[in-house]
Amino acid sequence: MKFTAGLYVLGLAATPAAAQWDDEAQTQQWSNFHHDNAGAGFVGDYALEVEYNFQRAWWVSELAAALDKWDVAIDMPGGIGTVTENPSINTRKCGAVTGKLIVCSDSYGFKQGGWLGVATASSDALGHFTKLTVQFNDTFYDSASYADPNERVYVACHELGHAFGLDHLDVTFDNPNKGSCMDYTSDVDGDGQFEIGPNPTNLIPTSKDYTVLRTDAMYGAGHATYHSSQPEEPTKPGRGGGGRPNKDLQFRTVGQPHPQAVLNAYADWGAIIGYDPQGRPNEFLMEHGNGHRTRTFVMWSREARPVGMR
Repeated sequence: MKFTAGLYVLGLAATPAAAQWDDEAQTQQWSNFHHDNAGAGFVGDYALEVEYNFQRAWWVSELAAALDKWDVAIDMPGGIGTVTENPSINTRKCGAVTGKLIVCSDSYGFKQGGWLGVATASSDALGHFTKLTVQFNDTFYDSASYADPNERVYVACHELGHAFGLDHLDVTFDNPNKGSCMDYTSDVDGDGQFEIGPNPTNLIPTSKDYTVLRTDAMYGAGHATYHSSQPEEPTKPGRGGGGRPNKDLQFRTVGQPHPQAVLNAYADWGAIIGYDPQGRPNEFLMEHGNGHRTRTFVMWSREARPVGMR
């Protein structure tokens, strides 16, 4: 893959060695999401195209490093294709484009309560990605609390992991690290060891992440055969025109925000379908009908108290 803006060609990162591992915490596929690497519609030459526009230039190297880490694990005929700077991308909106991964950074402020990174993925009835966006919030990465460059390394690796179809490994911030950037953490560096020791660094994918990516359900050699035997997802109607959540009558606990206020706060992301251990909504869904849907994962800042906490 190549960064056309700087003619920077990425090399393949080495796959980490086997790790000490908590078998109760296993990285999983995000829903049934994955890129179509079976050749259907792509004549066997599918390559992920990435375009970016950043408010802060430091994200260029973080994006390059994160893509390099994940590229080693996937088995798409074209792999990751050209990675191109596109100054015409409106970083405030970071709009999705069919067939591409769009990556942006801007000072998004404390919108919805203060998030660090957001990954949004649209898929068809087979779970194949159709368009994706990843956003980094410079409001936080310009601050003293997140000034350590490794904070950026971590969030870039994490959000790009979602863009390849991985769910979270673990969503508790204050327990020992699992050695994977898909693990939530309040200590991204850990003890500086990769996949070993009581608190390994969470700056890279772990070998277990690569194992999940190489299953036939995702990017393994048997991907085409596996998916030819899987039924399509049943058709589901969209919810509340344009994919927005419906406005069902709800009762609320005294002191909690009105349900409509929650719907309004997350109108761009859809209905809440998941929470982190702090009770913060971190996964959202829009149904578009015919099995097409958009899911959003949100990584909140450690101090965030967003609307709709439970």
